[in-house]
Amino acid sequence: MTRGLQRARGSLALSGLWLCALLLGSLGLAGCGQGGVKLSPTQHSNLLQLVMKAQQAQLHTPHLGQRAVHVYAHVASTGAHHFATLEQVATDGHGGYALQPLSVSGELPTDPATFLAQHADNAAFYHRFRDFMVRDLDLFIENYLVLGLPVSTTVAGRACITFECKRAPSHLATVGGVFTVSLDVETAFVLAYEERDKHGNVVAAMNYETIDYAADLSGITFSTVPVEQVLNLSGDPSQQLGFQPLLPKMLPSGYKLDHARMLSEGPQKHWACFEYTDGVEKLFFLHGGSAPKTQVGPGGWTRSLFQTSSPYRMYVTTAGSWTIAQGVWDNQYVVAVGKLPQSELLPFVESALP
Repeated sequence: MTRGLQRARGSLALSGLWLCALLLGSLGLAGCGQGGVKLSPTQHSNLLQLVMKAQQAQLHTPHLGQRAVHVYAHVASTGAHHFATLEQVATDGHGGYALQPLSVSGELPTDPATFLAQHADNAAFYHRFRDFMVRDLDLFIENYLVLGLPVSTTVAGRACITFECKRAPSHLATVGGVFTVSLDVETAFVLAYEERDKHGNVVAAMNYETIDYAADLSGITFSTVPVEQVLNLSGDPSQQLGFQPLLPKMLPSGYKLDHARMLSEGPQKHWACFEYTDGVEKLFFLHGGSAPKTQVGPGGWTRSLFQTSSPYRMYVTTAGSWTIAQGVWDNQYVVAVGKLPQSELLPFVESALP
């Protein structure tokens, strides 16, 4: 069924996520076992208004703050592994952002200096895609259930509404998918969230320790996300890319195409990048480009990692709650990254291959 796709472990997992990040960037409530209801104007009018306001608030609300970001990995043989990063983050309200790691602790996948350097390289990806965000309100209402009643809390000295939501039972979200979220009642800014898997294990968490919406930002150097090069799927995208892009035909339940764009490494080297969302999570499929040699790590693309009898020559790795599929098809590279189990990501990838 998997046409030769096989698993690999170790540093390749983080390096696969690093590749995707590099391309996309530089270029306390009820338990998850409870039922829930969809967000509705009749039962959750105040929360609905706040969630509507929260869309993209993280990207466009001017602020300066410090936050702690926690990542957990649960391994059957060795138990839970955890590391935490303290970040300073700022946005100018006009698309500019600044994200600086201040310190890191816990069981790191690399030495601290390398980890902090990679964090800086991945800043644009983290800023746009890592943390909880309602990216499409209609899909969020369709795919997620609200558990219990929202409650009033305080985070970083700000009054918040905290609620819990999870993917609807019809969707096979076995990695993550259960969130406890705290929204600033005034700005709708996500000041804290915790993500759990279906077993109740925490897989990720973030909380602001300080937040200032009126800070003096004059001394901060902001970065901006490059202007998108939209991929024209209604025409002939090969005219833009120089090749006919592969496009997945079988999407994971609840996901829809959000953006199609071209990423360029240079005038003659392009990637087709397709972004999907279920209303909260992002799923990426990239095709084309050049071999990600150094990003994958020493020996990462040697033949020993592949089943040489398979024309697909791909493998699957994990990094926290992210699953990464990488490989080669017809001398072009394919990368898929999402917070999905392997059983959902592999059919998604294979549906794009001839």
